[in-house]
Amino acid sequence: MTTNKIAFRYAKSWIDLAVERNEVESALADASVLKSLLRENPAFSSFIQSPVISYDRKKKILSSLFDDKLSKLTLLFLQLLVTKHREFHLPSIVESFLSQYKSLKEISTVKVISAQPLGKEEQDKIIKLASSSSIGFRNIELETIIDESLIGGFIIEMEDYVYDASVKNQIFRLKKSFAENLYESKIIAR
Repeated sequence: MTTNKIAFRYAKSWIDLAVERNEVESALADASVLKSLLRENPAFSSFIQSPVISYDRKKKILSSLFDDKLSKLTLLFLQLLVTKHREFHLPSIVESFLSQYKSLKEISTVKVISAQPLGKEEQDKIIKLASSSSIGFRNIELETIIDESLIGGFIIEMEDYVYDASVKNQIFRLKKSFAENLYESKIIAR
């Protein structure tokens, strides 16, 4: 079974159980904590991925690390992952959980990549336009990324759609059009 299928199934079980127990928001907070911990702490990532540490020891370490920091549901879920030897899929499971949470709450993420930081007015305008579009959900979560290589303009990504209004893209398209021989002789040799 592929990592994506495993991650999806375990995340689905986690979110379904959280819905059943009315603990979705605490599970979301726990998933966010785990995501940042996995991203920012290489020692924790190595511990999760390590085949050398026994499963019993991993369970004990997880209990001591998260006993007062994560909900009981999430802690039991982590213990289950270790028991089933699926703990090394935790980064993918957390990402899948966050994605499924957004679907459950009907939230679309709009990613805006710009050369300079966007002002509050610009962000509000993008959110308003995205929520009124027929793409995705009406609830919008805006993610902004600064990429100075764009020179100017912006790129908007929503669902599977990309709108590229960057200066970098316009220069690329201009270079491409000059590379093609657009001139064709209108004079016909007789």
